[in-house]
Amino acid sequence: MIEREELSGVARSNGQERAGQERSGQERSGQERSGQERSGQDEIDRVLPAMRDLRSRARVTNLARAVQLDAALERAAEAALDEAGRAQAVAVAHQLIGSAGTFGFSEASRRAAELKDFFATSQVAADDIQVARIRLTALRSDLQNSDPDVEF
Repeated sequence: MIEREELSGVARSNGQERAGQERSGQERSGQERSGQERSGQDEIDRVLPAMRDLRSRARVTNLARAVQLDAALERAAEAALDEAGRAQAVAVAHQLIGSAGTFGFSEASRRAAELKDFFATSQVAADDIQVARIRLTALRSDLQNSDPDVEF
């Protein structure tokens, strides 16, 4: 017959063995996390230049969109902006809203939304055109700023 003392000793040694295994598993888990963090940082370091390049190209594209909106504003000022031209300006402003917002230019995106509303209105007063010009100038300035709201 096995004595209680022997059973108790076996239980203690099994418990100590399990605790040691848990500590060892935790250490491995910590090392794995550390490796994953390094791997994650490596991935960020690899992707960052591509994101910066995309942001730079989007800025150029968005500045070209601003030129299109400027031309539409000129036609509106001359009362020569027809429904097709208005629809085109709304579409360009919409593209600007999304692209500028995606790449961290939230103020430019907000201003593009205001311009979209302007072009969506069929009747505009001279004062409205002047306000739209001011917004477009500010939008261009926002896009030319090298410090977007989002760092990448």
